[in-house]
Amino acid sequence: AVGVRNVIPRQSDIAAPDALAGEQFDRAWLVTVLGEIPDRQAALRNVYRLLRPGGVLSITEIFPDPHYQRRATVLRLGREAGFIPTQRWGAALAFTQNFVRPDGAEQADGHA
Repeated sequence: AVGVRNVIPRQSDIAAPDALAGEQFDRAWLVTVLGEIPDRQAALRNVYRLLRPGGVLSITEIFPDPHYQRRATVLRLGREAGFIPTQRWGAALAFTQNFVRPDGAEQADGHA
């Protein structure tokens, strides 16, 4: 509606691994939603599959969301899904944590 031409929004069930073709997105955002997903690990593995190598996942959590996820939990879940943590903004009760899907040059432990 505002003339943006380089963004194509998609909506899908994050737990349905075959709902969208893999490796087609550059970025994904989960804003105050991670704690409401029943199988968080499966959802993050699916986001990993959907992102292109080098793609970025941003997870934002804000307290007092009743399903607030602590940063340590977000980091653990992201790493377990294969992501490498990168930038973080905010403080303990309101933060955004970015992750990158390795492009092959990076290792899962975050070292190039």
